[in-house]
Amino acid sequence: MPSRKRLTRQNCLIEFLVRRSTSGADEATLSLLAASRPMLRWIAVLCLIAFVVVAAWVAAGGPLPGERWALIELHAIFGASIDEPTTVLSDVTDTPALGAFALVALGILLLQARWRDATLLLVAVTVVLAANPFLKEAVGRPRPDIRPPPESVSPLSFPSGHAAGTAALVGALLVVAHGSRLRTFALVLGAAFLGIVGFAQLVLTVHYPSDIVAGWLWAGAWIAFLASLTASPSENPP
Repeated sequence: MPSRKRLTRQNCLIEFLVRRSTSGADEATLSLLAASRPMLRWIAVLCLIAFVVVAAWVAAGGPLPGERWALIELHAIFGASIDEPTTVLSDVTDTPALGAFALVALGILLLQARWRDATLLLVAVTVVLAANPFLKEAVGRPRPDIRPPPESVSPLSFPSGHAAGTAALVGALLVVAHGSRLRTFALVLGAAFLGIVGFAQLVLTVHYPSDIVAGWLWAGAWIAFLASLTASPSENPP
């Protein structure tokens, strides 16, 4: 029978080999996280620069080339025929509704003791929903006059609160869904949802296309910056 000392050495060797074989995936994941930090920060910077350029153009020169024509064509095609579903979609993606959805997601994260993800979601959505009205005041762009806007909306349109708010919520949920096997599917679904929300605002003629894009840009910059802070090389993968 092998001695106790020999068994101990064998057990140590097995433990070492198991740790070595499993650490490769961990190190690869951590390396990916570390490598993603500069990329995310570059995305944040580029989105912010693009937003500033669009905002400066709008503040100085009004609509971008072709924007008004695009809204007129959309109105000629759809008129008021799909106002009912687009209005419902607009209502469920307005600030109060988005805040409610964010609170539900926040509660789920807190129940799972995912404190860091909960903090990211709270900061991401709260800042965007709170800051967007101030950006509208700063730019001061009136809504399109293709047809009278609903009385319930503010008179200012840039950037779109619906576009920014939905981008913040969807982006934050994608960030906290790290490691999920359904993340690619969720990314495609989230992008499609943002597109549908933006299209609804255009059909209702309450926003110019640049309002929608600007909302996506500045919310995307904020989410990418926050995501870069979570991509820490010292964080263990899920």
